[in-house]
Amino acid sequence: MGLFDKIKSIANKITGNAAKVEIVMNTNVPRNVNVPVTVNVEVKDVGITIDKLYVKLVAIQHVKIIHNEIVNGNSVSKEKVDTSYIHEFSFEFSGSRHLDANKNYSWVENVFLPEGVQASYNVYPREVRWHILAGLDMPGNDPDSGRVEIFVS
Repeated sequence: MGLFDKIKSIANKITGNAAKVEIVMNTNVPRNVNVPVTVNVEVKDVGITIDKLYVKLVAIQHVKIIHNEIVNGNSVSKEKVDTSYIHEFSFEFSGSRHLDANKNYSWVENVFLPEGVQASYNVYPREVRWHILAGLDMPGNDPDSGRVEIFVS
């Protein structure tokens, strides 16, 4: 590896730009059913070694709370949003391996959400939103797909 490749490798570790990660799937996800998820990885111009390829599904609950405050002697209603993670599932699609520069890779695995998890929900003042993310666990900033919103039924 030449000096220029070493510099690119260091920059990619810092920025997470070593690879482009993409999720392909039906975004309507029923509970208690195996749902196939495809993860495509496009490695940039320097090869990388990953510890694993993972997929995370998270449910985030948002609850809007109205409270009154006294501001300058006047009662003012303010809305506050309480946010919490209520479910998180991780799936390992691949273990440790080297991915060659300028190559594309693809994995297809199933994810499964048990019947008892909270489905997507949006009735004021409570909302539950599900997201899926695929990432490469590697030294530095992990390249990932970014969060993709899904609907869990």
